[in-house]
Amino acid sequence: MHNHCMDLLILVGVCCLIGFVVYILTTKIPMPPYWATAIQIVALIVIVLYLLGRFGFRVPNILP
Repeated sequence: MHNHCMDLLILVGVCCLIGFVVYILTTKIPMPPYWATAIQIVALIVIVLYLLGRFGFRVPNILP
């Protein structure tokens, strides 16, 4: 039981950290709006792939 709670805390912590970094990056650094949107989309894709991997869905590696 204890191990599952730590896994959940780490999962939430990683997602919060990525979200905070993206927020700071896109609001505090002056950039065109489409760059900020692109950064947010890339971060969303990374988080979704991370969550899929953590929940057991294996995403195939497309790199050689």
